[in-house]
Formats: sequence, C-alpha cells, structure tokens
Amino acid sequence: MISVRILLASTLLLLTSHGSLRAEDMAPAPTPAQALIVKLEAAKTARDTAAWTAALGEVGGLWAACDESDKKALAASVGHGVKAKDEGVQIAAIQAFVATKDGEAAWKGGLKGALPDAKAEAASVPELRALEALKDLHPEGAVSALLALVQKAKDVKASAAALVALGGYERSKQRVTILTELVQTLRNAMPSRSSAGVLSKSPRWDEMGPVAAPALNELTGRKEGDFRAWLQLYDENKKKPAALFLNPLD
Repeated sequence: MISVRILLASTLLLLTSHGSLRAEDMAPAPTPAQALIVKLEAAKTARDTAAWTAALGEVGGLWAACDESDKKALAASVGHGVKAKDEGVQIAAIQAFVATKDGEAAWKGGLKGALPDAKAEAASVPELRALEALKDLHPEGAVSALLALVQKAKDVKASAAALVALGGYERSKQRVTILTELVQTLRNAMPSRSSAGVLSKSPRWDEMGPVAAPALNELTGRKEGDFRAWLQLYDENKKKPAALFLNPLD
C-alpha cells in the first residue's frame, strides 16, 4: 500500500513538473459572480451586516457579464438578503435586484417573497421598497400580486404603492387587463355622495386618488388631468380599451 502511494505521489509530481497537470486544471478559478456569492454567503453566515450590504452593492456591476448559470445562483444569493432580519440588508438586496435591470430574475430570485401580505395592518419599509422596485423592473409574474394588493391590501399605503408600480407596465402584454382592473378598482374606491351632498369617507381613495391619474397616464402614455377625466374617457372606450394606449407595444 505504501509503495502504491509513493508511486502515485511521484507520478503527480512528475506531471506537475512537466506542465501536464497544472493547479488551475485541478481547481478552475471562480468567476467574478461565484467569488461574489462566496462573499455574500460568508457575510450572511457571520451576520456581518456591513459586509453583506457592501457585497450586495457589487451585484449590479457584475450582472451583465454573467452567464445564465451564474445569474441564477447570484439571484438566489441576493434573495437571501431579502429574507434577512436586518432591514438595511433587506433594502440593499432589493436595490441589488433593481441594479440588475432583470425583472424576471429578480422576481424569481427573491422579490416574489418580499411583497406585503394583503392581510397585514401595515407594510414594512422594505416591503414598500420592493413595490417601488417592481415599477422599475416590471416582471410579468408580479402583475397578479400587484393587482391583488391594489384591490385588497389592508394597508392602503401598500395599495397605493402597488398602483404606482403597475404604472410602469406600459410595455406589458397584460396592460389592457391591468388598465381594466385598475379603473374598476379605483371607481369602487371613490367616495360616494349622500342625498344631503355629504361625501362618504374612503381611506383607500385618500391614498390612491392622488396617484390614480399619474399611474394610468404612465401606463397608457396619455395626459389626462384627473381620475374623473379618466373615467369619462374609459367609459367612452370600454368596448375597445386597447385603443386607449398611445405607446406602442413592442
């Protein structure tokens, strides 16, 4: 047994000395993305929030050069930051996803789990930041979740933030559905007037009303002055809502 080990060691030494077997052949150097993942995971394990936040700040600069395998692994590692207990790390992870400019990877990698619970009384700061991120990233997979928050979230700030986020979906294949659902939801949220001329209270409208027309204008490329103008325009075109979009769908 000893002689076999000596023979193997001698053969390895001989191959290395003649350049037939190099160290880099045995252990390929990690890609920049793989090296960053090691940093992210080390910071996570050490619970070093400063190092974790700093490493997350490097994601955007590496993303474009990554292959698909590295992108998937890096997105998963960033997703760990979204689930961190520290809000600063959570926000840094959300910002890292925005920096990738890759909505689908960000949604699957962690933003899907970063949204407010519709039943929660109040959305956290990171959850509201995640909604802001979806406006920039506009992944198709987030549409149903955003519409549900607009319609049902207990925290009306979350509803308003989801409405603003959907304004960024002007190039979405689901944009006609988005427009139809938003107009209906906003119509239902408007305060009603009693026979005595007194307006009912509507906290949902108080939050969503000011951002309603800007969001619908961004979604469609129009410049309507307020939501009442939008209601009139929509009702005039309710049989062909696709005609309300001025920006082409490429």
